[in-house]
Amino acid sequence: MIDRTVPNPPVVTDENGDPLNLHPEDVLPGVQVYGQHEISELVGNQKKLTQLLARFQEHDSNPIPLTQRKNDVLRSLRRNRQEIMSAVEEIDSLNERLDMLVGLEQTLERYEQAGLDEQLREKSLLISEERIVDLMPERLKVFEDALTTFRQDLPIDRTFLSSKTLDELPGRHILEDGDEILQQLSGDLERVLQKIEIALEKAHENIAALTSRWNQRKSDVDATYEKILRQSQESPVDAEEFINLRQRIERLKQSRVEKTELEHLLEELRNKRDQLVDEWEYLQAEESRHLEHAAKRINKQLRGHVKVDVKRGSDINPLIELLGDNIEGRLSETFTKLGETFAELEDAKEDTREFVKELLVLKRLTTSDSGVEALRQRYRIPF
Repeated sequence: MIDRTVPNPPVVTDENGDPLNLHPEDVLPGVQVYGQHEISELVGNQKKLTQLLARFQEHDSNPIPLTQRKNDVLRSLRRNRQEIMSAVEEIDSLNERLDMLVGLEQTLERYEQAGLDEQLREKSLLISEERIVDLMPERLKVFEDALTTFRQDLPIDRTFLSSKTLDELPGRHILEDGDEILQQLSGDLERVLQKIEIALEKAHENIAALTSRWNQRKSDVDATYEKILRQSQESPVDAEEFINLRQRIERLKQSRVEKTELEHLLEELRNKRDQLVDEWEYLQAEESRHLEHAAKRINKQLRGHVKVDVKRGSDINPLIELLGDNIEGRLSETFTKLGETFAELEDAKEDTREFVKELLVLKRLTTSDSGVEALRQRYRIPF
């Protein structure tokens, strides 16, 4: 006999009611024991009912369990979301800086109209030259980082090919040649890395020599600039302010390049998210198929006692919670209409996927009157 008093675990007893050192699984493998109140709660909980039905699924032929594949996609989606949010925040920050650029360029234009640009043309161009000189060592850094990473894996670890490991294996006379192969590769790679290291050192030396020559030119231009500054003290136009303005503009122009790169990255991240969502939808559909097959087996075996009906995505509560957390205002009427619309689509056997996907971007659409109106009219939802 199996007896359970909530919240205590179930107990297995003999015919006299004496406890036995057994678990319910030992008597009835795969059995689960529920109390009356638990069964009552189970009836109204779609998530728990789904978990219960999942116990009756047939073995998945895929070597990677469906649950693991879903968790992998979820982790990728969470990581992708963080990357998208980070890219959007960086673009917003760059936009704020670029808003300043418009005003600075207008001020620069007034200086140029005063004729100061022609007088300080060489000093102004020196700012652009300085950026180029500073960028050259940065272009070497990516190779230096790769070199450091490569060196961390050398020499190649060959402990798995040691004589102690191979002694017990009948094919050791073949496998032991692998040690020589990897040792030779390790030596070849080390020689290649030495050549790369020498090339980088030579590049640094040449850049240093170039920088030295350019610094001399900069000194000559600065001397001319100081002379112009002394002459401009009697002028209403501030030459030093003009140069500082050019420097700020040059730095901000780099933000335009960064923004373009981030926008390309954001597009790639969003495309990746679309792929992950499609993969998630496929796994959800696969899970639904498994559940539907399990439901058919149960309905067949327990005909007249139990009837199981699987409706994919019929629980709209997670969606309502998501919208409630991200949209301000009184939304009870909206949520009621969402439930009604969702039910109508289900009854009509229509695919609710596009409906859900559009609702998931509702927060972003609220910044667009046309987007909100299109969504409202399509699904007859009050906002």
